[in-house]
Amino acid sequence: IKEGAARPMQERVRENDPHFTAERTAKNEQIQARNWHRITVNPRIVVDALTDKAASFTEQDVARYLHRWLGEDMTEEQTRLAFDTMKARVLASDETVLLGKDEEGNERYSSRSLLRAERDLVDMADKMQGDRSHGDATAHQNDVLSYSKLSGEQAAAVRHVTGPERLALVSGLAGTGKTTMLDEAAYVWSKGG
Repeated sequence: IKEGAARPMQERVRENDPHFTAERTAKNEQIQARNWHRITVNPRIVVDALTDKAASFTEQDVARYLHRWLGEDMTEEQTRLAFDTMKARVLASDETVLLGKDEEGNERYSSRSLLRAERDLVDMADKMQGDRSHGDATAHQNDVLSYSKLSGEQAAAVRHVTGPERLALVSGLAGTGKTTMLDEAAYVWSKGG
């Protein structure tokens, strides 16, 4: 018997062992308590965790995140009070920014640092928009595109991104050939030096 094949059975046997289960439960409760303590000391942890996954979040997202770390060793009233207090602290954090209501009427929030990063990107894009100092690969576009099997839209996109502008954007739905187009654009750039 291969070791890998036997392992799942061994793990199932251990999981049915009350001592193993009690050990695992105790360890998980310690981790949960440590993480809850970290959150109470620094509510920004929640904001950072939520904005690592999405640009904005709702009160419900905060509640879901907090629920994962709230210990089970408190009474129902203590749990509700701790939960409500932490949720209020997260939403009142200096790092939390209220964006407004979404189409469903939920208030949406983001982090100050994420909004700053987005603003910096937009500022950089604005500065680059009119700059044509990137170099011009247009001389090689026709050579490369003459033998390529790109669609008309893809060929136009290659011309767009390999032009003299320092910033050129292309968007499209999944499966529409953006990667194929960029492969050809990379070849145009390599020909241009």
